[in-house]
Amino acid sequence: MGYVTKFGITRAVLMLAIATLTLVVFLVACGEPLPTHTPVAPPTDTPGPSPTSPPDETATPSPTQTAMPTATHVRPSPTATSTPVPTPTPTPEVDKPILEALYRATDGPNWRSKENWLTDAPLGEWHGVSTDDSGRVKRLDLLRNGLNGSLPSEMGMLTEITWLRLFGNEVSGSIPPELGNLTKLTLLSLSHNQLSGDIPSEIGNLTKLNYLFLNTNQLSGGIPAQLGEMSDLIEMDLRYNQLSGQIPPNLGSLANLKTLWLNGNQLSGEIPSELGNLTSLTQLLLSNNQLNGPIPAELGSLTNLEELRIIRNELSGSIPIELGSLTNLTELDLNGNRLSGTISPQLGNLTNLARLILTQNQLGGEIPPELGNLTNLTELNLHTNQLIGEIPMALGMLAKLEYLSLANNQLTGQIPEELGDLTLEEIELAGNDFSGCIPAGLRDVRNRDFVYLGLQYCE
Repeated sequence: MGYVTKFGITRAVLMLAIATLTLVVFLVACGEPLPTHTPVAPPTDTPGPSPTSPPDETATPSPTQTAMPTATHVRPSPTATSTPVPTPTPTPEVDKPILEALYRATDGPNWRSKENWLTDAPLGEWHGVSTDDSGRVKRLDLLRNGLNGSLPSEMGMLTEITWLRLFGNEVSGSIPPELGNLTKLTLLSLSHNQLSGDIPSEIGNLTKLNYLFLNTNQLSGGIPAQLGEMSDLIEMDLRYNQLSGQIPPNLGSLANLKTLWLNGNQLSGEIPSELGNLTSLTQLLLSNNQLNGPIPAELGSLTNLEELRIIRNELSGSIPIELGSLTNLTELDLNGNRLSGTISPQLGNLTNLARLILTQNQLGGEIPPELGNLTNLTELNLHTNQLIGEIPMALGMLAKLEYLSLANNQLTGQIPEELGDLTLEEIELAGNDFSGCIPAGLRDVRNRDFVYLGLQYCE
């Protein structure tokens, strides 16, 4: 029995081991984890988030510990909200202190109009000021506004400005060289003020400038050669100043120039032949200076020219026959020089001419009959020369003529009857040596000097 009992126990243990091994193999085959004997810690009371604490939207829940929601800890679902668009920060009004400096320097309190100046209103609402979208000054237009004082150098910091017009004020002192920094300017008008001193050479930096008006001031010194570098210039007006020296030849580089007004200064020397390169020119005014020498024949290349005035200078020599090519010319005035020689018949080609004035020179020879072709002429003024011969009958063809002056020459012969057919308002023939009688048709001319002719009217 002891043996059997011992064997039975041994057999029972063996059978239990086999059963256990069989169970392990089955569990492994089913993918179930094997049980371990590691003790499990008891649960702890870790507190949940406080109801008053903001939710931590950066925490990511553990994939193996998903908490069951409770009524007191349900996180609200986020709702879609629009993101607010930030308000653009306005550009600082960098030009405001510059305008304030101008106001203080030119007696702003006594301006005719100063609406919104020195206020917090946008600069574009200040009188005479226009701005771009960023608030920079684009135009400053204070014409006839009572400005009195000098221009501050700070004006040169208005670097976005394209239009600066201070016409018709009482601005004095010199032109600040700093204006040469305003390289976007297309118009600079400082005319009809009391500016003095030189024209700064820095103005030549304004290569986008179309219009330069510095006339009717007290500017002195020479015309800066640098002005010839402003290739976009259309009009240059420097008249009625006290400018001296020669006309810079490189002004002839201004290919787009249409008007050049230098009259009423103290310019001397000869007229540069380079001005003949200004083929876009329509007006050339050089009167009332001290220019000498001949009229350049190159001016005959200015085929777009409409007005040529070189009055009261010291020009000498003859009138170039090349001027007969200026077929768009409406006015030719060479009055008050020392021109000699004869009147060129080629001037008869200027069929658009309305005024021909060659008075107070030393012109000789006969009046060319070709002047009778100038059928648009309203004024023919040849008085005080040394003209000889008879008055051409062809002048009777000038049907639009209103003013005829041939006085103070050496003309002889009879007064053509054809002149009596004209509807003249004034005629001057005294100071010659006419014979015969005065055509009866001239009796009705309102202004006439026939009393000095010693002649009777024709019957």
